[in-house]
Amino acid sequence: MLTEAEEERLNELMTRYDALENQCEESDLLEAEMKLMRCMAKVRAWTPEMRTGSGVVVSWRYGNVCVQRGVQLRSEDDAADDADRTEQVQEKASVEEISLPLLTKMSSERTLAVQAALMQQPDKSLALLAWTLCLNVFGSGAYSKPAQISLECKHYSLTSDAPSGKEGAAFMAMMAEKARLAALLPEGWSRDMTTFLSLSQEVLLSLLSFCTACSIHGVQTRECGHTSRSPLDTLESAIGFHMRDWWQPTKAKLLRTPEKAADYRSSE
Repeated sequence: MLTEAEEERLNELMTRYDALENQCEESDLLEAEMKLMRCMAKVRAWTPEMRTGSGVVVSWRYGNVCVQRGVQLRSEDDAADDADRTEQVQEKASVEEISLPLLTKMSSERTLAVQAALMQQPDKSLALLAWTLCLNVFGSGAYSKPAQISLECKHYSLTSDAPSGKEGAAFMAMMAEKARLAALLPEGWSRDMTTFLSLSQEVLLSLLSFCTACSIHGVQTRECGHTSRSPLDTLESAIGFHMRDWWQPTKAKLLRTPEKAADYRSSE
């Protein structure tokens, strides 16, 4: 269910959307924000009690999506003992067994989801930014040139490779926030840094958080038969990230295009 404020916002977006004569970047952003609002309303409707009573585990097994319903949590002690014995072996085996095209798809989907999750936690996003900058200032990466800060936003390649493409909840959340922040930028900001001096600390914090989230890149590669370790593991633990909050695997999502279908068949 949408809140009263969300209903008003949705009506406003629909009015602006209907006023546009042709499809354009603005209409795409409006549509993304509307889809996101409806999606998040559905997520809120799924209460913790409902999740506990209707446990589902979705996994990838022998080239197919495996759904296990009615799963109950084991005791923490038993789970911890099993995890200690099998985690390292199973993780290495499961990653090495899948094809490189599928590895690229899934790690791209994972990257988009982590970006969206980090965007929602500005304090941790800023901590990551500060840590990254300190690596260059206090570590071996320091340079004498001023402001040697760079950011690469990989959304084009990520949405091209990720099964959900541009229709996933994570990417739509990112685009909705981008549209919101773009509307707050002062006129002529790209030509004059001093325009940012007029922005509030709240807006600056949101901009820093969003840009930091956009810089996240965790697509895994494989060289000489060895799969690279994901750089997202520690970050995911720090922000309490759960992939299921942003994406649920289905065969339809994995086979969005004939090219992806061919990749999928080659991995079976």
